[in-house]
Formats: sequence, C-alpha cells, structure tokens
Amino acid sequence: MKPFSLLILWALSFILYPVKSSAQPSADAFEEKPSWEEHFNGKGYPSESNWTVSETYTKEHLAHYVKNPHNVYVKRGKLHLVLRKDSTDTNSYTSGRIISKRTFSCGKLEFRAKCPVSKGVWNAIWLRDASKEKCHGEIDIVEQIGCWGKGKYQLNFHLWGEFGGKTSNHQQNQRYAKIDVSDYHVYTLEWYKDFFVALVDGKEVCRFSKEEIKEWPFAHEYHLIIALAYGGNWAGACGTDDDALPQTLQVDWIKYYEFKK
Repeated sequence: MKPFSLLILWALSFILYPVKSSAQPSADAFEEKPSWEEHFNGKGYPSESNWTVSETYTKEHLAHYVKNPHNVYVKRGKLHLVLRKDSTDTNSYTSGRIISKRTFSCGKLEFRAKCPVSKGVWNAIWLRDASKEKCHGEIDIVEQIGCWGKGKYQLNFHLWGEFGGKTSNHQQNQRYAKIDVSDYHVYTLEWYKDFFVALVDGKEVCRFSKEEIKEWPFAHEYHLIIALAYGGNWAGACGTDDDALPQTLQVDWIKYYEFKK
C-alpha cells in the first residue's frame, strides 16, 4: 500500500475510533433524585441535625467565626452568613461558618449561591477531608476574594501532609472560572473515582484528574464547609473596606446525588 493511502487510513482511524481520555464524564451517571438535600427552611440557625455553627478564630484573617443570629441565620429559604464590624470594638469583625455533620464522597454535589464581592471579603464553599490519612485533601468548589472583583473565582484541589518525600507538604492545583459571582448561580461538582468535573449553570468550567498528580487523597469522605472570612495576607492583599460592611454570603439550596447502582 502506498504511503499516502496509509496516511489517509491513519487519519480516518481517529474519526471512526476517537481516542478517549481516561476522564470521561457521563450525564447519565447519577441518580435523578438527590439522596440528600438542604433547602434551609425555617428560621434561626440552620438545622442542628445537619450543621455545626463554628465558633473559632484563625490568624489567617480578621473575622471571628461566631454562633450569633446576626451572623448565621436562615430566612426565606436561604442561608445567610453575614460579615459585620463590631460596633463596640472598631478592630473586631465577626462572621459565620457552618460545617456539615454528614460527609460526602464520589457523587454529584451542587448548590445555588451568590457571593459578596467588596474589598477584603473571602468566600469559601469547600470540602475538608474527614480522614486521618497521612496525605489528605481539600476541595475548594468556590473560593473567591474581593480583590479579584466580581468576575472570577477559583477552584482548588489541595494536597496536604505526607507526600512527595516530605512529611509536611502542601500542593495546590488551581483552576479559574470567569463568572459574575455576585449573581445567583448553580455550582456543580461531579466527583468521579479518578477525576472531577466542575460546572456552573450546567456548563463545564474545568476538570482535574488523578493523572495530574502523584497522590490522590480524594477517595476519602469529606465534610462540606461554607464560610465568609475577611482580610488577612491573601484576601486583604488589596486592602479592606469597612464602609462596605455588612456583607452577606447566601446559599439557596444544596443537593447531593449518588451514582446509579
């Protein structure tokens, strides 16, 4: 057979038998009905059977997480986390963070949310590894700081702990998406065994796969955390704006779908 004919056959083979990546999502992979959902019904604090309201402080940012109905509350079917400046102490800020009591693993997790975008705010809707493994993960589904303006946010897949020949290591795997986070959007994380697919309003914005890193701590169970922070070295790199406070992170609902049996 002539070389030219062989070349044509080789090209046609990619059309007839396309090469597939090991990371292939399937729209039909998940159950149609969620196995768990949160609609933030009622009033006051979010359901105690589903959530823990944090009471803590970290030097990474300025705000204290408090269990206070002015900072963490449910109203008209939405969760509100409110960042405030303390009227009695001009150097003190309070805000809200909640942690799911249940854990999540492979499946589809989605939620409808809108973020504040004033200078210094730090929005975070993320998953924290519940395991005690030496190498553990962190999945930032929506992480956004006011310094970026309202037009983008990041997803970040972290590795923490013992890996890469180090006993105390940290690796970030960041992805950025352009979208106006100050409006409500539906954020989706499709969590497969060996890769992730992230979508906003049904449109894919990024993927991250096991092939990209040497360790894969994402076969563990994870807690969902929703938080609004303020300032610090990262979120406050462009300064803060106390005059813009209070600011509120709102979540309308959360749904989790299991894989079809």
